[in-house]
Amino acid sequence: VIFVMKNFIIEKFDSDTQQKLIDRVTLELNNALGISKKYHKGTVYVHVYLDGFSMSNFSLQFFRRVSRHLESVFKDTLEQCIIYSSSDFFPLVLSLMGTFVNSETSKKIKHVRNKD
Repeated sequence: VIFVMKNFIIEKFDSDTQQKLIDRVTLELNNALGISKKYHKGTVYVHVYLDGFSMSNFSLQFFRRVSRHLESVFKDTLEQCIIYSSSDFFPLVLSLMGTFVNSETSKKIKHVRNKD
């Protein structure tokens, strides 16, 4: 699954729109998991592109909400999540992830620094 979130500013979305985004992510992950199961696998790879990521478009509240939802719906289905960002701020966010996601999931999340 690939998610491109270029200059994405979650604070501009109301709660209903945020929920629609979570629902769409859930749908796409379910679709990918369905394809994976056809090939006798039970996991998915996720690529997230965060171009333009900065403190101004990060929401800790939304991150917690998404994290809790995904962990409750998709137990033991993440093979690897690769997050691409050129932001100097993102490594700090990545280190905070450990406080919101379980340790097994946290080990599967990798950051790749994009060139500007």
